Amino acid sequence: MTSTGSAAHSDGENDHIESGYRYRRAELRARLAAERAQLLNSLLGLKVEVLEGRPLQGITSAAGMLSAVAAREESFVSVLTQPVEGPATEMNPEIAINPLPAGFDDALARCVGARTRFLDAFARIPDAVVFGDPAKSGSALSPLSMATQCHWSDASLSVRVSAWSRDYETGGSTGPISLLLATVRAARKELLTTVALVPTEARELAVFDGGRTLPQIFRLIAELERSFLGYLARAGCAPVEAARQPTGTRDDRWKSAWSDLHAVHAALIQVLDTLSPAAYATTIGNDHDAESVYTWARGCLLHDRLRGAHIRAALELDWPERLLR
Repeated sequence: MTSTGSAAHSDGENDHIESGYRYRRAELRARLAAERAQLLNSLLGLKVEVLEGRPLQGITSAAGMLSAVAAREESFVSVLTQPVEGPATEMNPEIAINPLPAGFDDALARCVGARTRFLDAFARIPDAVVFGDPAKSGSALSPLSMATQCHWSDASLSVRVSAWSRDYETGGSTGPISLLLATVRAARKELLTTVALVPTEARELAVFDGGRTLPQIFRLIAELERSFLGYLARAGCAPVEAARQPTGTRDDRWKSAWSDLHAVHAALIQVLDTLSPAAYATTIGNDHDAESVYTWARGCLLHDRLRGAHIRAALELDWPERLLR
């Protein structure tokens, strides 16, 4: 083989390796997003006094649990952002069971912020470090192990929360609005990171959930949220302009459907962020779908999660069955 041929072969091999790294990162982001959405979703419907004051199977409370999750991810960020030549930091991947007490809203905000910083720090770590020899990562726990610990921990905790919360479930129509909004955002991130796993060439025509293409799925999601906005406007909970923006198009092209998905959701989030807690108890909708604003918002996030699970199932990901249905 000529030197030119060898170089071309080497470049092709490197491209293949880099493509594999990109997909592995994308799948890891999707798994992190799915498990976090599941954890937050498991807390929905619980009153703040339960979240702050009821012991959770060896943990002080649900608020304490979120504080402990945040503390661990903050420690991971400290390791990921330290100089490569710095000393290796010993890490204990087990969640602390006696974190400092915290109000639920503060604990939730800390948990959300810690995850954002972890993802940002993880994204800056070179592929060769993330997927290479753990001994060369510069810490006692490799970046890949840290990310894996994050989603494993969320999965384990969501199971514990689901069992614990049966004694306190309130029917799903009450609870901190901060948690509802965080879960709405987490569910949308779960959906988008799942969509990112679909090959570019399959995004427009490949069939997924219920025989639908991705653009058709996006239309269904956008239409649900557009209806939600309309009901909010009719009830005086949102400006009439919010329900009219954006109007969206009706074709099934990827670009327009993708744009509509984002635009309608952004308009809805803008309204939900400004509502008072009392407004979330307002009943909206028609006779056949009249529910509280809280229940409508919860329905939208569950719709996002269900569509994401169906897409993952169609992709035949080697994930737990609970995240594929």
